[in-house]
Amino acid sequence: MFQQGYGQDATSTLEAMNYFWPGEKHHWFKTIDEGYDVWFNNFRGTRYSLEHVDLDNTSSEYWDFTFSELGIYDAPAAIELIYQENGGEKIYLVN
Repeated sequence: MFQQGYGQDATSTLEAMNYFWPGEKHHWFKTIDEGYDVWFNNFRGTRYSLEHVDLDNTSSEYWDFTFSELGIYDAPAAIELIYQENGGEKIYLVN
């Protein structure tokens, strides 16, 4: 799972990499070539979370979260989803 920084999403990260390093094969594509599944996680507040089923993204309640909660709740939830989706196979964590 690749996690970009707060305020970015997977698409903008890929676009930035291609803009600043055109023609270069980035590490996530090399990882795919090595046979690994690659997941891109988007934090809350990106364009991919704007259609939340319970909260309107224009409400203050929607935006009422801390940076710490992204690590405490969101990242573990994404890892758990990946684990369930890949049939309980081992997940390799790489820094």
